[in-house]
Amino acid sequence: MKSLGFKQGYSLDDYLIKYLHQRNGSRSRDAEIYEDELGDSPRLRARDEWMNDGQPIPIRNDRDFFDIQKKVWGKVKHHIHCCYSVEELIKEGYGKEVRL
Repeated sequence: MKSLGFKQGYSLDDYLIKYLHQRNGSRSRDAEIYEDELGDSPRLRARDEWMNDGQPIPIRNDRDFFDIQKKVWGKVKHHIHCCYSVEELIKEGYGKEVRL
């Protein structure tokens, strides 16, 4: 992961979620959402702050979003919902990774 430009301390899942938040203009609110169950969680607050900091990450576009997953896991596990149809993913060369 480090060779791909990712910092230690965050998983690929974290980076994929951060990319989706940046792409969609949304914000991570896990600390707020889980406060009733977990109480005040400094770990979740810190993760939310990192997710919402607006700093660039190695995932620059949708192609990177898919290619990095293929490079690390050998397949695509996370998809961009409401963005691509199955046909579009197949057309882009992700036919084997599309799971119906």
